[in-house]
Amino acid sequence: MKPLLSILAATLLLTACIDTSRSSRTTQINTTLGQEILDLKKALDQGAIDEREYRRMVEALAEERLDISPETAAEGGDDS
Repeated sequence: MKPLLSILAATLLLTACIDTSRSSRTTQINTTLGQEILDLKKALDQGAIDEREYRRMVEALAEERLDISPETAAEGGDDS
C-alpha cells in the first residue's frame, strides 16, 4: 500500500509542475518608422545593402507604415 501512495504522491507533484494551459504567448516588438529607417541607413553605411536596396526598403516601409500607395505618393500626399 505504501508504494502505491508514493507513486500517487509523485504523480500528483509532477502534474502540478506541468503547465497545462493552452494559451499562446506572442512577443510584439514595436519600433518607430524613424528607427527602422536609421537601421537601414546603418546597414547601407556598413555595406550590408546597396543604395537601390536602401531606397526600395525605405519606400516599402513608408507604404506599409503610412499607408501610402505609389499612386498617392505620385500625387504628393494622401486624401485626408
